Parts: sequence; structure tokens; C-alpha cells
Amino acid sequence: MKRMVLKTTLLIAAALTLVACQKDEPGTGKEPGIEKEKEKEKEKEKEKEKEKKYVYDVYVAGYVYKSSKFVAKVWKNGKLLYTLTDGSNRAEAFSLTVSGSDVYAAGYEDKGSRDVAKVWKNGKLLYNLSDGSKHAHAFSLTVSGSDVYAAGYEDNEKNSVAKVWKNGKLLYNLSDGSKHAHAFSLTVSGSDVYAAGYEYNEKNSVAKVWKNGKLLYTLTDGSKNAYTSSLVVSGSDVYAAGYEDNEKNSVAKVWKNGKLLYALTDGSKKAGVSSVFVIGNDVYAAGYEDKGSSDVAKVWKNGKLLYDLTDGSKDAYASSMVVVGSDVYAAGRENKVAKVWKNGKLLYNLTDADGSQKVYIHSLYVVKREVGK
Repeated sequence: MKRMVLKTTLLIAAALTLVACQKDEPGTGKEPGIEKEKEKEKEKEKEKEKEKKYVYDVYVAGYVYKSSKFVAKVWKNGKLLYTLTDGSNRAEAFSLTVSGSDVYAAGYEDKGSRDVAKVWKNGKLLYNLSDGSKHAHAFSLTVSGSDVYAAGYEDNEKNSVAKVWKNGKLLYNLSDGSKHAHAFSLTVSGSDVYAAGYEYNEKNSVAKVWKNGKLLYTLTDGSKNAYTSSLVVSGSDVYAAGYEDNEKNSVAKVWKNGKLLYALTDGSKKAGVSSVFVIGNDVYAAGYEDKGSSDVAKVWKNGKLLYDLTDGSKDAYASSMVVVGSDVYAAGRENKVAKVWKNGKLLYNLTDADGSQKVYIHSLYVVKREVGK
């Protein structure tokens, strides 16, 4: 009898163990049923994503030359979106960004004897960054959350002072005004505000990067002229791009964390970088290189030539660039015609509403948008 009870007890224990083993995966504690449902949901999401269709909206900002005046404008997908100024005064839009459904631009407008630094939102004036008593330009713009940042310069009595503004108010004087300085590019990463440009050293311009109003890197030693025209922060890495003169020409360069990363050209002919963009481990740059009789618009990737955007038969340059997914967009000008390129091929020529070709592009921004949204 005792043997029978013991045998029965052992069988029940074995059955319970088997059920437990079927319920939980060894060493995971996960229930197969729940995990399978999660996998199914993931597959469904993947299928939904495949079914989605996207379009890419291409925004550019710059100006049109008309009747001896510069009119600041913004275009979307090759069509005029906003005329920012009325043409009574000289004006340019140097920088452009899109946040949600809002389109921001920064630049300046001449108000008599002085240029006023300005920010526009959806075609309307948002901020006058300066009061018009001294020359000021906003060269770069970014939006972080509800905050609008701009960088540029404002003159003092003798020199230009590199500046950063936030929501229309001065945030930082990057230089003390004893020597000329400009901030050409700006980015915000978390709570940190980075700017890049130059400061004069009485003989030459010195390429510099600032963080939160303080000098972060002096990129060149000041023995030759150098500028940084573009800046991007990726993770903890700070990239800047521009040019530095050699004995005869300017050399297109990219710096990372204060050190030279790439000399994109060999210095035998003048060259420069206007825009830098980082995706993952890939570093893209756009600008130009002189090829004898004319300048050629170019895009580089990881220090090597990626695209000659033009054939060198006419003067050309790339003034701005962005990378979206695997697509490389660039904007600039060739033979007095404004152009937008995609993956090294011409996407379209940009003309004004009246067909005028006196269009100049300073900035490019691309938005990936789901069809119907």
C-alpha cells in the first residue's frame, strides 16, 4: 500500500513538473503564447510599415535678385512657399528648418543704413534679433522643443561680435568684440548649445567652435585664414567643416572633436566646405573645388569624393546638404541657375514665380512625410 501511495505521489509530481516545463521556457520565465503574440504584433507592424507610402518635401531658403534688391524667400518642392520681405529693402534668408508643420527661416533685412537680423515663422516675422542701430545677420537657425535658437553676429562700435539668440533674446556673446568674429552655424544637443565660426587674430581668421557660450575648440593655429561654415553634433562627437588656407589656396576640411578628420582636397586648387552632415558612422560634406576654368560643386563621404554634381564647364557650388535615409540632397547654383540635386543627379532647377533665374539658395531642409498626413 505504501509503495502504491509513493508511486502515485511520484507520478503526480512528474506530471506537475511536465506542465511547468511546458508553460515556461527553460531559463527565461517567458510564456511561449505571449511571446508568439508579441512576435505576431511585430510582424504586423512591419507589414503596415511596408504598406505605407512616403513623400519627401524639399524646402530651400535664399533670395531672389530683383530691381537691384534682394528679396528673401522660401520654396517647397520647387514652388514658391513664402516671400518673406516685400522687396523694398535688401534681404536674404540664410538658414531654414522645419519643426512639425512650422517652417522657420533666419537672415536679415536692410532697414536703411543698417541690416537687422531676423527670424521668420511660416512666412511672417517672428523676431527682430537686433534693433537696427548696428549691422547684424542671423546665419544659422535651429528649433529645439518650443525654443528657437539663432546664431550670427552684430557689430559693436569697431568690430563684429559673434552671437547666439534664444527666442528672440540674446543668449550668448561668443566673442568680446575686440576683434571681428562671426558664428556661421548652430546646433542644440540636449541642453547644450554649440556654435561654429571664426574669430580674427589681427592677422588671420581662426576657425572656432563654442559650447554654451564658451570656447570649446580652436581648430586652427591662426597662421593662415580659416573658417568653419557648418557644424553637427552626433552623440558625444562634434564635427565642423569649412576651409583653411595653405600657401596658395584654400583646402576643404572636416574636423572632429577639435582635431582634423579629413582634408578633402590636396590644396593644389582652392576649395571649401559649406555643409557637413553625419549619419551613423558616415560623414558627408558638400562644397566646391576649383578645376581651373571653373568651380565644381561636390559631395564627399568619409573623406572621399562621392559626387561631382557638375561637370566643370561652368562655375558651380553646393551651399547646403542633408541626408535622409540613403538619399543625399544638395542645393546650390550652376551657371547662375539655382539647383537641387539628389544622389548626384539634378532634381530640379529653381526659378522664381515669374520664371526669373536670379535665385540664390543658402539652405536646404528635407522632411519625410507619410502620404495623406
